[in-house]
Amino acid sequence: MYNKSFLSASILLACSSNVYADDYALFDEVVVTATRNEQQLEEVAGSVSVVTDKQIEKTLASNVDDVLKYTPGVDAVSNGRMGIQQINIRGMQGNRVNILVDGVAQPYLYDQSFQFISSGRLALDIDMIKSVEVVKGSASSLYGSDGIGGIVAFQTKDPSDFLKEGETFGGQIKLGFASRNDAFKENVVLANRSGDLESMVAYTRSDSGLIENFANGDYQNNSVNDLDAKADNLLVKLQYQVDDANRIELIGEMINQNSTGNAAHSSYTKYTLDDTTERAKLGVKHIWEGTSLLVDSIDSQVTWLSHKQNNITDRQGTPSSGPEDEIKDYSYEDQGVQTDFEFNKYLATDNTEHFVTYGMAASYKDIKNSNKEIDRLNSNQISLNFYQPDAKETRVGLFLQDQISLLDDKLIVTPGLRWDRFETKPDNSTAGSSSDNYQTSTSSALTARLGTVYSITDNSTVFAQISQGHRAPTFEELYYSYSSVGKYYSYTSLANPNLEAEDSITYEMGYRFTNNYSKSEISVFYSDYSNFIEHVTIDSSTYQYQNIGKANIKGVELSSRIMVSDVFDLPEGISTRFAASYTEGEDGDKQPLNSVNPWNAVTSLDYDSPNNTWGSSIALNYYAEKKMSDINPTADLTTSPNSVQAATPSATVIDLTAYYRPIKDLTLSAGLFNLTDRKYWKWSDVRGKPELYDDQTQAGRNWAITAKYEF
Repeated sequence: MYNKSFLSASILLACSSNVYADDYALFDEVVVTATRNEQQLEEVAGSVSVVTDKQIEKTLASNVDDVLKYTPGVDAVSNGRMGIQQINIRGMQGNRVNILVDGVAQPYLYDQSFQFISSGRLALDIDMIKSVEVVKGSASSLYGSDGIGGIVAFQTKDPSDFLKEGETFGGQIKLGFASRNDAFKENVVLANRSGDLESMVAYTRSDSGLIENFANGDYQNNSVNDLDAKADNLLVKLQYQVDDANRIELIGEMINQNSTGNAAHSSYTKYTLDDTTERAKLGVKHIWEGTSLLVDSIDSQVTWLSHKQNNITDRQGTPSSGPEDEIKDYSYEDQGVQTDFEFNKYLATDNTEHFVTYGMAASYKDIKNSNKEIDRLNSNQISLNFYQPDAKETRVGLFLQDQISLLDDKLIVTPGLRWDRFETKPDNSTAGSSSDNYQTSTSSALTARLGTVYSITDNSTVFAQISQGHRAPTFEELYYSYSSVGKYYSYTSLANPNLEAEDSITYEMGYRFTNNYSKSEISVFYSDYSNFIEHVTIDSSTYQYQNIGKANIKGVELSSRIMVSDVFDLPEGISTRFAASYTEGEDGDKQPLNSVNPWNAVTSLDYDSPNNTWGSSIALNYYAEKKMSDINPTADLTTSPNSVQAATPSATVIDLTAYYRPIKDLTLSAGLFNLTDRKYWKWSDVRGKPELYDDQTQAGRNWAITAKYEF
């Protein structure tokens, strides 16, 4: 029996979880991504953070940054013009983090051509997200390339999430407004159950403007100073239980996002933007459950995914190179098919249990980039800028994992192995291309993982893992080539089809404690990265992607949640949580790794009434300063190599949220964010800048409200 003393509570508070729980059931969290199978979080050999739809609603999250805001060690990174496009996990970001939506890998981050074309990975409808699982550290042994920094897996809602037991019809209507960017959002969901068939149609519309921060009309060159953004999201699901052994699931999704506006620039009298993102998905999944010699269940999934990005820039002015009056119409397209076949088999002997997972994954995609320019000063002459050829990419992977339970389930050992082959084939006939004969790039990789979890007592466990990661170079890194000779500057970038893949290995160990009123975890980690692909300078005007980088990242993470009302004699429903992440990294030259964010911590005091009629939370998010000693002054610079990068000061941001259910099916929520109107910058947004500009600050004091009616 554990003594519910103030000392024990203090120790627990000093040690995590980023979990807003409604009840004790959240102490029994189930995750899937870490092992490809449903598993209690306490049995996972590694750090996994979970954000549920209840947490998303309680915090009034409207974008990925909001969703991950209370998850230390994880950060959403903004591009500026295109908004949030990537996720940083422990200092790794971009295509070094594998992003999945319903098990489907999302398109590459594409960000080239001097900000005239940028395509992100996070076109999502937040209102339809059921859960987010973040697997930290190298994770390629189950999901293949791109997971050297970790995995972020989004799961969308199903018809059953809107259908009550015994009901044949259900859904919701949800309305919301956020003052931060004058955002209106409307969400409608209709779900139906007819015998063994469940169906759902969900539509979300949002309209928003520019984030209101501390710019006060003072904008730097290329900063967006006026914005009108719209988004339409349609999600359709059909799920049919054919018989006791077979289930078929169909999914269709369309996302259309458009933003128009203006950017500031001292050399141009006109600088307008028109950016469109179109994403479409069609998928079918078959689930078989039975018993045979080699398999007990089979999950098969085939998905077609199309992503199109179009950025139009219309500008007039007189820069140093001479008068300009032009339209830049740049586009990027990533379209293909992904397949995944997973087989599971349970085996048991007198003293040992095995849960074996094996299978195959394959993908094929066409990648295209078109860069059209219209010169109005030269009779509307149309020209094509060539940066890289179109390409076809093929990937095939085979994986095997065995979860072995020993010592009456006190010890779980999980070895895993995966083999992948990659091929990227360029199209040398791409319009506007040079005469270069681009070579096909092929490679293969074998990655492994070994994880262990040992139960010391019924309440405490220790875990450890060694996991490898692997990332094949993207078509942009392989074939990006461009040459510009101007009056004031010249720029040449060379293709490099001989690039090798990046590799990583993560070592991690930790301790977990869980009882009826608390949950805590502490972990330490160390990751080694090799063959880093960087865009390097060959001479004063020549650049190329090369394998030159090495890096290591290490740190410690804490998390805990305590049901305070069970520890002390207080009203039922009071809880508190604390989470913190400290990470440091350096490159092969012993210089600080700039992609590592300063350490941060979040703590909150939460209340949920016993019948969940109302509740509230006050959360404090602390961002440590980024010291000059933690910055490599020559890396990531956006200006002259002789510039000095700006460091960010520390900040404490306070958020207050509450919800109320006046009737059973109606939920009203409200939030007041950045309560003290603190002026602060996120390091990931200003990295490489010589100064801290006010137009790059986060939003000042702002509020949001939502109303949701379920039927």
